[in-house]
Amino acid sequence: MSIGLTWKPISAALTETPNNTVALLHSKATLKCSTNLTPPIDWYFYPSTAPNERHPIYLNEALTLTVEHKYKVNVPISGTYELIIESVDWSYVGIYLCYDEAGIGVNASATLTVLGKYVFNKILKHLVDVFLFYMG
Repeated sequence: MSIGLTWKPISAALTETPNNTVALLHSKATLKCSTNLTPPIDWYFYPSTAPNERHPIYLNEALTLTVEHKYKVNVPISGTYELIIESVDWSYVGIYLCYDEAGIGVNASATLTVLGKYVFNKILKHLVDVFLFYMG
């Protein structure tokens, strides 16, 4: 009597991808990426000032030496990686990319935009004007 066993490999998948984020200058920003695999997520950054330059942030479950003072990574549950910026400034503006399978699998990206006080006040004034117009 033989017993037939079937093995089906798990397909790599990002179960949660980062969202485009708008943050106020000096506020906190968090980008989240989750995988269904054991190998960790890798994070990369493409700055808006040099969009063809890929800067590694988090590789092999560790922040890279050049950015360890700028970012934190929180892993609240297995497979979920939160990239945290405690106080954004203009140098953080750009595209953030998370890779599954330790950098060789599927990927997803999100853009981080930073608004300064002047821009935020203009947007707020516009929203108040629109609100007053419709409530008028």
